[in-house]
Amino acid sequence: MAMGHTALTLNIKRALSNDELGVAKELLRDALGSLGGLGGLDKTMARAIRAELRTASDGMEHRVTGDKLIVTVKYDSDLQCPTDWDCQWALYPFNSRLMNSKNPSEFGLRMGRDGNIKAPIGLQRKLDVGTAFMLDYYEHGGSAWSLHGEGMQCRWDTSSYDGILIWENKPSDMGAKTREARAKDANSFLETYNCWANGQGYGYEIENEEGEDIDSCWGFYGNDLKHMVEDNIKPHLVGKEYEVRGEARDEVMRYLR
Repeated sequence: MAMGHTALTLNIKRALSNDELGVAKELLRDALGSLGGLGGLDKTMARAIRAELRTASDGMEHRVTGDKLIVTVKYDSDLQCPTDWDCQWALYPFNSRLMNSKNPSEFGLRMGRDGNIKAPIGLQRKLDVGTAFMLDYYEHGGSAWSLHGEGMQCRWDTSSYDGILIWENKPSDMGAKTREARAKDANSFLETYNCWANGQGYGYEIENEEGEDIDSCWGFYGNDLKHMVEDNIKPHLVGKEYEVRGEARDEVMRYLR
């Protein structure tokens, strides 16, 4: 009996390798129909035969339905700069090497003897209520903006008071109403801005083995990577065999394991 089951399994695998799906289906039905006879076999042999048949069955199901999905994840180099969004923060570096830079004197800023920035009354009011924030800038390989005193602080690679973040729209247009809430909103913006500045943009394509498009979407910033995988990609993969490819593969696999 064991030889009979093994022969069926081998024939199923051979049919699959030759793309003879109809033959594989018929053989699989015969093999699964005879599983009840395995009870009288040695338990070790029975488990081995069941494993062989299950593997062959899974392989045939995949080949017959074509449900293996190919997920390709790539970097998106066309992300929009967050400062270009409507009704958003404006970031002005004081370093002339950086985009959109301005001189601190244009804001009436000066460095006091105590080492702290001094601002004119109007701007100081904005700094007090959270519609403007002084920024620090860190650069070592990558770059990162942060609210003054909160980010990466390195005596060699961090420049204090190296920029300013200003809400140039009506205060009522911002959902946050307290300074604490506005600081949280500003930090969220800077997180996205830093992703954009460091080229951390992503997109994905999902196809079946026949090359038919299942889904695709682009424009995800690095801080949205988990959302991209868990809310956009994973729902397509439930109960499916899949393969992940692309230049950004390693960065998304931690959310798929």
